[in-house]
Amino acid sequence: MLRNLSFVMLLSIVFVITGCDKISNISNPQTPPITSVDLQILKNKIALLENKLFLLQLQLATMNDMPAIVTTEDNGYSIANTKFGPFLVTANKVVPYLDGYKITLTIGNMTNAVFDGSKINVSWGEKFEQSKEVDVTNSFYPGYTKVEFAVTPAKPDEVKALRVKLDFNIVRLHK
Repeated sequence: MLRNLSFVMLLSIVFVITGCDKISNISNPQTPPITSVDLQILKNKIALLENKLFLLQLQLATMNDMPAIVTTEDNGYSIANTKFGPFLVTANKVVPYLDGYKITLTIGNMTNAVFDGSKINVSWGEKFEQSKEVDVTNSFYPGYTKVEFAVTPAKPDEVKALRVKLDFNIVRLHK
């Protein structure tokens, strides 16, 4: 029995030694040296991959933060994407106010969370060149919430379309 154990140990040592020799041959194969042209090609490929990665990261970042473009001329809605998901936005009422307009938006919260307060960045004008940030103290429960604010100065043709960006900071689960 001791003799069989010695034989197995000796055989294991031989396998380990010969196996290690083969591994060193595999990790150091006979390959031609890398030339400066090969190195430049690899650097170009790395730069291209880094650019693609940057563009994908940028796309992902902007997907979470897309404003809604809302028309004030009909009852249509648009979707404002936020880091918490999509919110429906529609313009209900546009009434002349001072040298601009008082606008009532309905914001639809399709989640089961409650958002306490928000900042709404609204832009108007031909190319949305005028903007205003509105601090809203309303709680946005699941369903819809009406928000009212004024945009001034504004002419009738400048408020036909609004760009509405929503920014929520405080979120809690609805009981």
